[in-house]
Amino acid sequence: MPLLSFAKTIGFQENKGQIINQYQKSNFAITHTLRLENFNVNLTKKGFNYDFYKYNNDKITTHRLEFIFRNHNKDFEVIKSDKIEYYENIISNKGELLISFYQKITYKDFYPNIDLEFYITENPQKPFEYNFILHPGADISSIQFDIKGANKFVKSNEIEFKLRFGTLIETLPKSWIVNPNNN
Repeated sequence: MPLLSFAKTIGFQENKGQIINQYQKSNFAITHTLRLENFNVNLTKKGFNYDFYKYNNDKITTHRLEFIFRNHNKDFEVIKSDKIEYYENIISNKGELLISFYQKITYKDFYPNIDLEFYITENPQKPFEYNFILHPGADISSIQFDIKGANKFVKSNEIEFKLRFGTLIETLPKSWIVNPNNN
């Protein structure tokens, strides 16, 4: 039985202060979040994390798996694209918030000549993916990150994470070169 089941996702919602932390304060460290069934993907200013949660009567049990990037450009540009024709209107003590959703978020120049791209897929078993896009002059060894929140094991082209609720398996990214002829 798979660890995760995925509901139909809307997209990455922008954070205008409606995302709160465990202390009921706005969590502006999160730039966007993708809500899925039993877990969220949170894009942060330092990388991203998965927040898994399980309801048991009136109690919620959680588990966070964090991908924290080292030595990245702190002034990267967030590019939102493929806007979804859907929004949420939230009324809070901060006033009215109109929340937009996107299918793709790109951290432009996250490392020199390297973009980090997050996007929604059509695959219900893997509803989102992330890629590193290396432009001419990029140094792939610049990409360094720590993974916190789970024991991990590398098996051929997969990383297996032992979580509180079971096992999560991520496939290592595929690589290809696009030449000027788009071959």
